[in-house]
Amino acid sequence: MSSFDWGDYHELAKELCNDKNGRILDAKQRSAVSRAYYAVFNLAIKNAVKNFDGFDEAYNELRNNAQVHELVIHWYESKDPNIG
Repeated sequence: MSSFDWGDYHELAKELCNDKNGRILDAKQRSAVSRAYYAVFNLAIKNAVKNFDGFDEAYNELRNNAQVHELVIHWYESKDPNIG
């Protein structure tokens, strides 16, 4: 895992979302959604590596594959029946 602070990405998302000035409002909002998603996604990975036995091995196999998003969802759904 990277040492990047994904909470900073979340903070950037909030700043972009709250900035209503300028002609590129749509671009700011789209960027904010993307940044928020990736912040939460990567924090979910960090949490899963820490708390779910076997997740890190499964993650390492798919880390550079688009299916990694499905992997994260599946692991959380399998651990908490209220998700999904």
